[in-house]
Amino acid sequence: MKKIYVFVLIIFLAISVYSFYAYNNEKDIEQDKEITVILAVNSNIVKTDSKVLKGYESVLQEEGVAYRIIDVYNLQHLQPAEILKNSPAVIFPDRVAENLPQEIAMWLHDYLEQGGYSLIVYDAGSLNKREKHLGNAVFSSLLGFNYSTFKEDRRQAFHHGYLEFLTEEKRDFFQIPLGKTVDGVTLSGYHYGKLSYSMRNIEVQHALRDEDIYAWAVVEDGRKIPGIVKRNIGKGSLFYVNLPLGAMKIDADDLPLRAVLRTVLFNFAKVPHVLNVPDGKGGIVINWHIDSNVEWFFLPRMIREGLLRKNIPMSFHITAGDFRDNPGDEMGFMVTE
Repeated sequence: MKKIYVFVLIIFLAISVYSFYAYNNEKDIEQDKEITVILAVNSNIVKTDSKVLKGYESVLQEEGVAYRIIDVYNLQHLQPAEILKNSPAVIFPDRVAENLPQEIAMWLHDYLEQGGYSLIVYDAGSLNKREKHLGNAVFSSLLGFNYSTFKEDRRQAFHHGYLEFLTEEKRDFFQIPLGKTVDGVTLSGYHYGKLSYSMRNIEVQHALRDEDIYAWAVVEDGRKIPGIVKRNIGKGSLFYVNLPLGAMKIDADDLPLRAVLRTVLFNFAKVPHVLNVPDGKGGIVINWHIDSNVEWFFLPRMIREGLLRKNIPMSFHITAGDFRDNPGDEMGFMVTE
């Protein structure tokens, strides 16, 4: 009998200690005066796979944005009004926010009603605690469409397709360079034509207005489903992007994540940030792209002619491999240690 009492006492103490630290952690977050963006994640996922989260962190750091990472199960217990005082935007990334409690949707609704901004990416809130696909994604009621359709038709739940902006003006608003599009509106590579991305099937439950759609996801059969969408809720706005932005970032496609974060955080949420310029001063940084073996000839020539010198701020992006367009063409800028 004594053993049972001891066991119960240990459990009680463990719960008490956890509750104490959780309560104080919540109070620290609410009372912090620093302006930050929140990355809302499932800590259990992050423990086993943090690469995607690090992709988001990398872009935010480079863009001079202060941020904090909060477990979504802690976030749902905080007061939206208190969080909004110092965190104008909450991001639910792909992969590390797949499993979310249903209650977070109500929390987010209150946060948006009071003037917050939020970004939901790809699969956030599409699984339950047992990692099974939900019949309706956690945020479907807020967005007016369901992006978790696996249970209904597994064959049609996921697609590959192109991201097509509605207009050139909306392309420019999301800071997409003209050279990164085909026909002025469809996202592409510089030399590889339209880029095909992983996309989720979407069932639209409430009609979307043209002004709320920035881009379509054009899937294999030609259908157009939401790609980048904004829904106004109260004084705030909710965004959904039908691309795995973080996964694309760690696979070397940086542009979509950076463009979305810059647009949502700077243009809408007005998040203060440090400009990423040398010494905090305005100016021009020349970015050189080294993509093929012809540069072994031109780089030394540029140095001889004074085009590359220490007093000109510049950066280099190098595609380092033995081929350029196709394996075996031996046209790459091969770099060895």
